[in-house]
Formats: sequence, C-alpha cells, structure tokens
Amino acid sequence: MANLIIKRAINKSPYFIKKFIAENQLLPTVNMGLIIGTRAILLEFLGIILKLITEASLKIQQGNKDAGLGKYDMEVGNYVAYRYFADRLVHGREVSTILQGFQSVSSAWFKHK
Repeated sequence: MANLIIKRAINKSPYFIKKFIAENQLLPTVNMGLIIGTRAILLEFLGIILKLITEASLKIQQGNKDAGLGKYDMEVGNYVAYRYFADRLVHGREVSTILQGFQSVSSAWFKHK
C-alpha cells in the first residue's frame, strides 16, 4: 500500500507532499482511519490540517490552480503526522491489528473487523 500511495502522490499531489515523500521514502504509511489522542492533541492535529486546506484554498482563489490538495487526504495526514508529531506518534501492531487479518489473539488496542 505504501508504494501505491507514494506513486500516486508523486504524480499529482502538491509540491510539499512530493518533497516530503521523496525525503522520507522509508517511513511506513499511517492509517488515517484511526486517530486517537487527547482533546488537545487532536485539536492541534486537525488544526494543522485545516490550516493546510485553508492555505491551499486561498492560493486557488488567487489563481494558482496547482495549489489544491486534491484527493490526497492520506498523504496530507501522513505529512502532518510525521512532520509535526513524529516525537509523539505511536502506530503499528501495538495500536491496531492487521486489516482483515482475522487475528484471534492480539494485544493491539484496536482490532480491525
């Protein structure tokens, strides 16, 4: 999945996402479907995403048609997670089981169906 996201993102995503992926190709892709934390951390995380969306919208209104974020929510979420929360980011098998992995025994906090 990470390779698919990297190829798709490099082809059409905004420049800052392309640059981030090029510089961090070995980072695992974090699933944006599961975001947990304190209220303050979630507000900080969502606030940064909102700022990126707002800045992109403003640039589009100013005539820069290439500034849009498009359908790259996974890439934008990973960018924010790794760029701003790397020292607080917890992910992997400790957090969730493998999607459709049907693990009957796991110590993960969340289990995929």
